[in-house]
Amino acid sequence: MKMVLRLLVPVFILFPLASGAGTYQKDVDYFHAKIEKIEKARKTAQGQPYLETVFSLRLLSGPEKDGVKTVIFKGDENVPDYVKYRQGDTIFIGQNTIFSDDGTDEYITMHDIDNTFGLVTLAAIFLVALFLVGRGRGILSLFGLSFTVLLIFFVFIPLTLKGHPPLLSVLLVSIAAIGVTIPLITGLGKKTLTAIAGASAGVLVSMAFSIAFGWTMHLSGIITDELLTLFYTTSTNINLRDIALAGMILSALGAVMDVSISISSAVNEFYVVHPGVDSRTAFRSAIEVGRDNLGSMVNTLIMAYVGGALSLILIIYLRFDSRMPVSMIFSHNEILVEVLRSFVGCMGMLVSVPVTAAVGVWLNRSRRQAS
Repeated sequence: MKMVLRLLVPVFILFPLASGAGTYQKDVDYFHAKIEKIEKARKTAQGQPYLETVFSLRLLSGPEKDGVKTVIFKGDENVPDYVKYRQGDTIFIGQNTIFSDDGTDEYITMHDIDNTFGLVTLAAIFLVALFLVGRGRGILSLFGLSFTVLLIFFVFIPLTLKGHPPLLSVLLVSIAAIGVTIPLITGLGKKTLTAIAGASAGVLVSMAFSIAFGWTMHLSGIITDELLTLFYTTSTNINLRDIALAGMILSALGAVMDVSISISSAVNEFYVVHPGVDSRTAFRSAIEVGRDNLGSMVNTLIMAYVGGALSLILIIYLRFDSRMPVSMIFSHNEILVEVLRSFVGCMGMLVSVPVTAAVGVWLNRSRRQAS
């Protein structure tokens, strides 16, 4: 436990540095509301027919609770039925009041349906299953995951929004996550040091490849409306390419730690079961375990990225025709990001296997010679 506390100290030092980051804020208040009535009518303006949809919303929170607001949309509905609002839905709304010489104008925007109950149910099912299967180790792994999430939201993102280099910030967050998460899962000892060394090497290699290929291939990053809004509305110089590269490193972090923990545990068990095993045999056995692990992990990693980018794949299938060169399709920025993300994650895992095996053998051999 003392080791974990020592590892936490530099992380807590980062929190004050990350605080006070400037964010893009709009003068909008958000509340819950229930859709009580939806009325539709065909109307005509300047000789052009259009569909008018009137939503009657009863406020469920805020200073005007139980009050009724009306929102009017003009235009045809071009979305599937399962995307449309329904009567009885509880949604989030944004309320903004603009003051002018002519008086005040109130603007109400309708947002997503409130899925709090569903989210709480999912969390409860996950926690119960994690405890039943993983017991104490499962709960500790959840603490490690929670710590990594906190690092991302309260260290990496604030530091990035304050103008600090995203790649340096993500390196600090990744090393801190490795230094805390792995001891929580494996405890303290040679196995932990071995896994930390292998995972750190994998992250460093992932960063090196992401920077080298991201810069040489002129990667521009994930360009979304939200990022462009942030880019143009803040005084901070947001480097969208570096943010995309940092995301690749975070994507590889979990897989790299998984492989490193597996290999370190295998090496440790070799020396427990066969104390007299020679270093070469132990290293070869660890590599063999790593090969089997890599076969499944690479497949898992690639399919996770493909599943996450399925909508993008569908768009590409519809947008690009068969006369385009294959290299032109894969050079499209959004596709290039996913390809590079997969490559970076796989390279991190490939490097972490021999490094973890070598460090594990060295630590166990050193202890045996000392005793």
